[in-house]
Amino acid sequence: MARILIVDDDSDLCNLVKVILERRGYQVEVAASGEECLLKLSEGQIPDLILMDFLLPGRDGLKLTREIKSHPRTSHIPVYLFTVAADEGWRREIEKSRVDGFIPKPFSVDEFLDTINRVFKK
Repeated sequence: MARILIVDDDSDLCNLVKVILERRGYQVEVAASGEECLLKLSEGQIPDLILMDFLLPGRDGLKLTREIKSHPRTSHIPVYLFTVAADEGWRREIEKSRVDGFIPKPFSVDEFLDTINRVFKK
C-alpha cells in the first residue's frame, strides 16, 4: 500500500485529501509545516509521494522541496505542489526546485485522482 505525506497548513484541505486518498487504499500522514514534514521524514517511514502546499509557514514549498531532494534518504520521493500560482516565472522556479509536478487549486476530485494515478501508474 502506497504511503502519502500531505504537507499543508490548511486543515480542511488536508482532511478532504486524506479522506479521498484513504478511501482509495492509500496510507496518509499529514504535516502542517515544513518543519513537521522534515521531522516526519527523519523519524518515520519514508512516503512514496509528498503532496505539499506552495505557501507554508516558515518556508515555501520550493525551498522545502530542494531540502528534500538534496538528502540521499529522501531524494527519490516524488513531490507535487498544491498551488493557485502558475505563471511562467513560477514555472521556472518549479524547474529549479526539482518539484515533480503540481496540482492547481481549486481541483476536482477526478483531476486530483488522475494525477495520483499517474504518479503510481495505475
